[in-house]
Amino acid sequence: DFKIVPVVMGDQSKRNIDALAKKLAELADDETLIVASSDLSHFYSKSQADKLDSVVEKRVREFDFDSLQFDLENHACEACGGGPIVTLMKAANLKNIKHSMVLSRTDSGDVTGDNSEVVGYLSAVFYGDWFNLTKHKIAIIGAGKLAFSLTPALKRSGYDIQCVVSRKLSSAKSLADKYSISNYSNSLKKIPGEVNVFFLTVPDGEIKNAADSLSRLERD
Repeated sequence: DFKIVPVVMGDQSKRNIDALAKKLAELADDETLIVASSDLSHFYSKSQADKLDSVVEKRVREFDFDSLQFDLENHACEACGGGPIVTLMKAANLKNIKHSMVLSRTDSGDVTGDNSEVVGYLSAVFYGDWFNLTKHKIAIIGAGKLAFSLTPALKRSGYDIQCVVSRKLSSAKSLADKYSISNYSNSLKKIPGEVNVFFLTVPDGEIKNAADSLSRLERD
């Protein structure tokens, strides 16, 4: 069980960003997940959007919230929720959470096929030293769009992906082959015993079933 506390930020000035970041850092504990939601650029051509959105990606990837705030204020990039993004990064920094991973960057043209006017999107996570996945062995459960975005991000960051599991063996093989992952299967029972981190990249409606199935596995 969990509770959701929505926060809407109208005035995205530095004063409000700093005040909210400080308060979030004071209230957050190890059980708190903070999500900042925003589009990136709106209604530019695909090439123009890529130029603008790549600035946001660079700042997020480098965990450089001061430069991101400067770039947003000076129109070097765009994000309607840029203030919440900077707030999240500043709050994380106050909690000594200083690592970032960009999972995916795309735009609406990749879905609609219309590249004349697109909306940009990016997904990323911020984490502390305690969440060092390089020490762990990972299984990807599911081989859909999320898996195809998450897997290269994990690989680029040096994480050890041991296997891919999907209900469709052909889908598991496709993902494994694309990113040079040696093990793939359509059965959770074939996950290597040394795997100790599982990413559930299945549709929302299948998360509970996948988690229940994993919990019933007999593992060393």
